[in-house]
Amino acid sequence: MKGEAAEQAERDQRRREDEEARRLREESARPCPGGCGRKVYSPDPDDGDWDAVTAPGGLCGHCQSVADREAREAREREEAAAAWAREKRADSWLGWLGTDPGPGADPGRAWIGS
Repeated sequence: MKGEAAEQAERDQRRREDEEARRLREESARPCPGGCGRKVYSPDPDDGDWDAVTAPGGLCGHCQSVADREAREAREREEAAAAWAREKRADSWLGWLGTDPGPGADPGRAWIGS
């Protein structure tokens, strides 16, 4: 069994190592290029959680999530515009003639074959 003094010495050593690692990490920090004022830290392979340290692209986690949301919203707007254009094509006059099976086709005309 370890004595209380040995356990205290181990705790002190771990605390000193943690403080040194924290100091080195703060020295290597740089401002986020997103302009939010936060710091971006270099990835620490010993940490095991790279996403918590820095996001891909060199942004802090906050700015990266904002950039991801803006990209997703732009993609959704493009997809909505494309879907709207497809619906308009399907609702064209060909749809009313029954030759276009799109959502605007008149099922009665298709049934009578005109």
